[in-house]
Amino acid sequence: MQNLLDKKTPICVDGCLLDLSGHGLTSLEGLSNLFENLPEIRYLWLNKNHLTNDCFDILKQFPNLIEISLQCNNITDTPPSSFDPLSSIVNLYLRDNQIKKNS
Repeated sequence: MQNLLDKKTPICVDGCLLDLSGHGLTSLEGLSNLFENLPEIRYLWLNKNHLTNDCFDILKQFPNLIEISLQCNNITDTPPSSFDPLSSIVNLYLRDNQIKKNS
């Protein structure tokens, strides 16, 4: 996982924005140490990776998030309970995933 991050430097500005777009990530689990050191993140951009529904469990570590961008990943479902601890979310971007409409 670390080798992927070495290819592109994650961007964190004033502790508010973390941009991990285009890193080829398939999971966020290996990044828990990085996330523990950045609890005040307000904007998290994870576009153009290969993330699945499992990513929502890790996002609960960021109660201060106001924007999450998960565009162009492999997400197929967004369980409502995934966002319960994220009461500050204003913008959620999920375009270009494979989310199926519940019947």
